Amino acid sequence: MGDAVAERGRLSGLVVALAVISGVLALPSIFWTSTQAITPGFSVNVRVDDSPAAVSHPKIAVDGTGKLHAVWLDHRNGNDDDIHYANSTDGGQTWSASRRIDDMPWWTDPSELDIAANKSGSEVYVVYHDSRGWPGINVSRSPDGGQTWFLGRVDDTPPATFVWRPVVAVDDRGTVYVAWEDWRNSTWKYQVNVAVSTTEGASWTPSRQVSDTRDSRVAQNPIIAAAGAGYAWVGWRTTGGSWDTDRVKVVGTRDSGATWTAAVNAATGSFWDADMVGTGDGRVQMAYSVAREIWVVTSTDFGVTWMPPSRVDDAPALSFAVSRDSTPAIVDGDPFVVWADNRSDNWNIYASGSSDGGVSWGDCPSPCYLGNDARVDDTSGSPSVQRRPASASSAYSLYVVWEDDRNRADGDIYFASFVVSKLQVTEVRDSPDGFPEMVEIFNHGGRDGSLNGYSLVVDGTSHSLNPLGAIPGNAYRTVGGPASGADLELAG
Repeated sequence: MGDAVAERGRLSGLVVALAVISGVLALPSIFWTSTQAITPGFSVNVRVDDSPAAVSHPKIAVDGTGKLHAVWLDHRNGNDDDIHYANSTDGGQTWSASRRIDDMPWWTDPSELDIAANKSGSEVYVVYHDSRGWPGINVSRSPDGGQTWFLGRVDDTPPATFVWRPVVAVDDRGTVYVAWEDWRNSTWKYQVNVAVSTTEGASWTPSRQVSDTRDSRVAQNPIIAAAGAGYAWVGWRTTGGSWDTDRVKVVGTRDSGATWTAAVNAATGSFWDADMVGTGDGRVQMAYSVAREIWVVTSTDFGVTWMPPSRVDDAPALSFAVSRDSTPAIVDGDPFVVWADNRSDNWNIYASGSSDGGVSWGDCPSPCYLGNDARVDDTSGSPSVQRRPASASSAYSLYVVWEDDRNRADGDIYFASFVVSKLQVTEVRDSPDGFPEMVEIFNHGGRDGSLNGYSLVVDGTSHSLNPLGAIPGNAYRTVGGPASGADLELAG
């Protein structure tokens, strides 16, 4: 493959320059065009659970080997919910038999589960609320990709202290962060605490309060993200007090939790279902539902400052749709959000992506049609209900799980994926007249990229690229003049 540096050159004696499939030119004279829309297309849906009973609240993570890990609450024992786990080693096409990974007694339920995996290893962590005796924050951890599991406790709250809603994240060097609602503060109890593990969950630091809630305000519904070498962010919804609207406040660490920044306001509004994701270069994106819509706010400086919010979904205002359960991810540098809404009178799962860092979404800013967000579930035309999506991402793929009652009232857990395929012109090889010259087209992604419908325009003359067919993921094809030796030789 070439060195991916754009060069001004000649093709059959014509001055050319190159551009990517978005249609934005790097230099004049050569155009890269397509008759196809660029929209996320999801795979055929696959059932994940193997339960004969009611299942709910699925979560998903992907580790550094590409293995997928899913957990959910499962009522197959009849008396209570248990946490069941399954994994996939083929991108979600098939799933292992599930196994129980908690040890809660029959008379009480685990709840509020979350999952994270080490993207540079194979460790998996599932945190949940343990309600036996005084509530606690427990962890089920696997050091070997889900083969074996160990149980432990994360929080260090004193007796008679309530804790709620744990969330977990793992940075790129394997440090684990867990945040939760914590009521131990004797001055004002509604706070958020964090604990950190650098021992793959075998031990945890003393927890520390990261919220600054006071004056009758309540910190609740924590969210968390981690990335890079020691970067993590914790957010929470703050309600009550003298504010006339809710706020989401965020703190961050760049030293694996040794110190945390002061809380900053990331967004304002009557929030539901916030979640966030971060990257090693300091980009943090938070998705949330407010006023029946899905919105995103972005920070590009490790959460210090936040840009104005952008709306993600395109449900028509007159449809009275309610959008909920937003979950963000970043795939190949581009942000995506998955959510549930009822624009079709049933709850279904939708997704949208942004190619400009989160400013515009889907087919916006142009043509920006209403009501054409990508559908994740494949139950179109069925009166079934899909809800509570959760997502995870790898370098080239977005993975989604959700509750789905297409088969039965008790519901199942279903899965779908979107695999990125970005066709890019990565090189124009220049040479004196009479020598072979070529344009190189690279498929940056994890699946085949079809060139049907694409064309290369050189000084006003359009050349169809259909003869090239499909380019495999992370492969390239060349286009050149006669006798150039290119995969596709253009006449004249």
